[in-house]
Amino acid sequence: MYRLKIEKCLTNLSQQLMKKSQWTYSFGITYLNDKNLSNSAKEGTIVVLPNGQTAVYNTPRQKGNGVGISLGANKQWALSGGKYIVLNTGMNTKYYWNNKKIIMI
Repeated sequence: MYRLKIEKCLTNLSQQLMKKSQWTYSFGITYLNDKNLSNSAKEGTIVVLPNGQTAVYNTPRQKGNGVGISLGANKQWALSGGKYIVLNTGMNTKYYWNNKKIIMI
């Protein structure tokens, strides 16, 4: 009876370890409603420069609506001695359908 329980436990453990070594994938999509794409200061903000002069920020903030997309893939390889190697990859992008300007951040 104990032998069956031990065998079942070891089989379950082996199955769990095999699941860990499989590739896992992820995907995400998010609606974006960004009121300040370039993280700029409010229009009219006064900046004091190191030489004592002032500059006024007069460019309006950029707005945009779109989607953010993320993709990922992960894998774990078991090594001897209870050690393992993990690979985690990911990629994110944003697409704004009503703002096609290039934004330098």
